[in-house]
Amino acid sequence: MGLLLLAGCEEVSLVSATAEGEANRAMVTLDRAGVAAHKTGAAGQWTVSVARDDVARAVTSLADESLPRREVAGVAETYVGSGLLRGVAEEALRAEHARAGEIARTLGALDGVVDARVHVAMPETDALSGDEGGARARAAVLLRCSADVDVAAVQRLVAGAVAGLRADDVTVVLTRRRATAQRVAVLATVGPFAVARASAAGLRATIAGLVGLIIALSAWVVRTEWRKRK
Repeated sequence: MGLLLLAGCEEVSLVSATAEGEANRAMVTLDRAGVAAHKTGAAGQWTVSVARDDVARAVTSLADESLPRREVAGVAETYVGSGLLRGVAEEALRAEHARAGEIARTLGALDGVVDARVHVAMPETDALSGDEGGARARAAVLLRCSADVDVAAVQRLVAGAVAGLRADDVTVVLTRRRATAQRVAVLATVGPFAVARASAAGLRATIAGLVGLIIALSAWVVRTEWRKRK
């Protein structure tokens, strides 16, 4: 249906070269906002397009849901192309970044979580003695949510993913997604009809087709009657 409605309109790509999951989330969000859209592509290179007249509403709708989500680097991405010989400090920092990325991915999959940021601070260890100087591992989590989230559950989840990290040492900050005002469909006039702007092109094409069909049928009737009289 989205292809039919967009067929007569100039299209604009809002989401490009993204994973299919993110493209699907964008499609669902736009559908809820009453914006006609469709996706094209394959193998992690999906594109979501809308009619130019709907770009403003579409951008606002996607921004409200923080879409498309930023891909957080995890273990695989962080260690791509890494050499065998690296400094201890550098490897520790890369490991922290990778661990935080994996945790953020997991938190992003929780119901009600729109976006997640995680920072893990591991205690510095003396390279010779292995002593951590009594310091403890700590973590800070920032969650942007669309619904209530169990903070204690988040703390336990993060603590369970980091060796030596206690749930009490995980700080969680929640922010609520900006409330989206109820959207009112933008209407366009097609003859005597007032329809949603996204449907205007499809209605025009339908009316044009019906008019053409009526003309063809009228010509056939006239020709048939003329032949009978002749």
